[in-house]
Amino acid sequence: MSVAVLDDNRVVLGSLLERIQSGDREAEADLFHQGRILDRIRGMCYAKLSGAGIDAEDVAADIALQFIACLREGRYQPERARLGSFLYGISRNKLREYYRGRHRLHTSLQNEPGVSPNPTEKLEEGEVLRQVRHALLKLDNQYQQVIILRYFQEMAIPDIAAELGLTPTQVYNRIHYGLRLLREHL
Repeated sequence: MSVAVLDDNRVVLGSLLERIQSGDREAEADLFHQGRILDRIRGMCYAKLSGAGIDAEDVAADIALQFIACLREGRYQPERARLGSFLYGISRNKLREYYRGRHRLHTSLQNEPGVSPNPTEKLEEGEVLRQVRHALLKLDNQYQQVIILRYFQEMAIPDIAAELGLTPTQVYNRIHYGLRLLREHL
C-alpha cells in the first residue's frame, strides 16, 4: 500500500492517526510500512541531494522524525491536505534548512580571516547592493519590510509573521510578490 492508497482509504488512515496520537508505536510502524514513507522520503532526499549520500540519510532521518512528531501532536488534518502533500511540505522545508545551512557555512568560510576577496569582486558586490537598496526604496512599505527582515536580517518566516502580526502565508506571499516587483525595478 502506498501513501496515495492510504489517502484514498480514509478509514484506515483515520484509524492509524488516532492510534498514533494515543501513543501507539505499532501504528507508527504500520503507517511507515503501509505508506512506504521511508522509501518516499529517501527517494526525495537522494534526488535533491545527489552525490551527498550521508547528508541525504541525515536529512531523511530529520524529515521522518518531524513527520512522526507532527502526527503525534495532531498537526496533520486529513480534511485540509492529503498525507503525501503533508509529507512533501515537511520534506521541502527540511531540504531548505539543509541548503541554508550549507550556504551559511560556505559564506562563513569565504569570510575567514586571511582570505581577502578580490578588489574587483568587492566593487561589484557594493554596486549590486547599492542597486538593490535603490530598487527596494521604490517598493511599498509592506514589501520592503518583509524583504529586509528576510534577506538582510535573515529572519525566519514564522518570526517575521510574529513580528508583523501576519500569518506565515501572508509573509511568504508578500516576499514572493515583493521579489517580483524588485526584479522589475532592477
